[in-house]
Amino acid sequence: MSTFVARRSIEAAVAGYYSRALALHGTTHRGVDWTSRDAQELRFAMLLDGIDWSAKPTLLDYGCGWGALAGHLDRLGVACRYVGYDVAPRMIDAARGVCGERADRRFASDPRELEPADHVVASGVFNVKLDVAPDAWTRYVEDTIATLGAMSLQRLAFNMMPPASSPELARDDLHYADPGAVARHCRAALGGTVALREGYGLWEFTVVVSREAP
Repeated sequence: MSTFVARRSIEAAVAGYYSRALALHGTTHRGVDWTSRDAQELRFAMLLDGIDWSAKPTLLDYGCGWGALAGHLDRLGVACRYVGYDVAPRMIDAARGVCGERADRRFASDPRELEPADHVVASGVFNVKLDVAPDAWTRYVEDTIATLGAMSLQRLAFNMMPPASSPELARDDLHYADPGAVARHCRAALGGTVALREGYGLWEFTVVVSREAP
């Protein structure tokens, strides 16, 4: 199976999974498979921490779901040119309905519509592997990191889950990764400065890859 075909197959399965979550739970944290709104908001804070909003930067929200981060940015009162992307067209339809589009905000489900952005963030896009084989999912993750790295002009931030605290707690449908190994991979594959953020109260870690502003 070609890399392109494998990627399309994986993304179709992921889109189906999240479309079902949206149908069951609506435009809530559970609609994007998070346990609580507070946890979702904390993830946003970690992904956005360190961004200089004074120049109204461009921001790509990769895996935007129904637009929760766009609403979070509105509540923060920061200015940016925002693009939300999701592999599930139903999520994009919901995002447009909840958040609306305007001159500085749009949503897309076609990757061909995406352009490089000053800041790229991705929350939760690597966690749910469903029944994809671990090796195939790891290749998908690394390919996606490379794609997002190529699109980030200044900064890429994403989160992942570390290994379960004990083997019996691990779920076959979830992807776990060693934080240090992910950070080393990003340094080798993307360059720039890589920061690893852990210990903020959730069973996950955040990787931030920074480059000099062009």
